[in-house]
Amino acid sequence: MILLDTDIASAFAKAKCFDVLIKYISPNVYICKSVFEELQVPLSFGYLFPEEIMSNTKLLFLNSEEESLYLQIRNKYGIGRGEAESIALSKTRQIAFSSFDRLALDSGFKEKCIIIPPLAIFLQIRNKSDIKNTIKIVEAIEEADRRDMNFIKVQLEKY
Repeated sequence: MILLDTDIASAFAKAKCFDVLIKYISPNVYICKSVFEELQVPLSFGYLFPEEIMSNTKLLFLNSEEESLYLQIRNKYGIGRGEAESIALSKTRQIAFSSFDRLALDSGFKEKCIIIPPLAIFLQIRNKSDIKNTIKIVEAIEEADRRDMNFIKVQLEKY
């Protein structure tokens, strides 16, 4: 089981490799309500990649205990709604969490969540799949956010 943040889910969907994530990482892929809401924005502008995510993931909602934890995490780390909600769910339900957001991953680690760094996902796919899938995903990530994501390509080239 893996719980995805908007950025990493979007990268796989834009690369048309969401099926690769499901096949090689986990057949049980989840997003939280806030991530679902974040995906409504590009959908409202006519982008179709959010449909790929929504049709291939299960939606999780916070219970009252998790809602309280979400608010604490949000205030403590200053992270976004989707990241904080995902961390609260990951921590309470013991579901692995992944994001491209370094602050979110660090926050999840501090909260003792099961963290799967993006590099681990890419290496797993590369080891089990065609390298072209990994390259397509990295290219989609770079297109989506060159400023924060170039480190993944550099790390992949090292291995």
